[in-house]
Amino acid sequence: MALRKTLAALATCAALTGAALGGGAPTAAAAEPGASVARYTVTFPDTGKTLIGNATPSPGEVHSVRLAGTSAQQPPGLTCWAGRTDGPTFYESCDGTRYYTFAFCSDGFRYVVGPFGGRGDFEFVCPTGSDAIWGGSID
Repeated sequence: MALRKTLAALATCAALTGAALGGGAPTAAAAEPGASVARYTVTFPDTGKTLIGNATPSPGEVHSVRLAGTSAQQPPGLTCWAGRTDGPTFYESCDGTRYYTFAFCSDGFRYVVGPFGGRGDFEFVCPTGSDAIWGGSID
């Protein structure tokens, strides 16, 4: 099971890397059992480019995370700010060399997108019937 999750995550990262670099529309790996689809929008103020896609679900109990707005937990070269929730939506802005952004939803899943580079303004909308709990970014 762990190998399957690792392979799915690697496939998703490869697909999303191409999308983040302008290589086409983002695609998501097969959803975890019981997960629904979360949507994301990221706008890059420096270029004016906007990406919209599906966020990849992974088990919510993953602990290697850095929360938006907690700079003491952020790695060098990654800064996030303005993290907030509003019902099913999590918002944050980040700036870094290479990072992934995620949202925890009340359906028990963490939805991950990336990698991204530069400044991005993110909006995650959790699946229907669930609320955004919080989120953040990892490098």
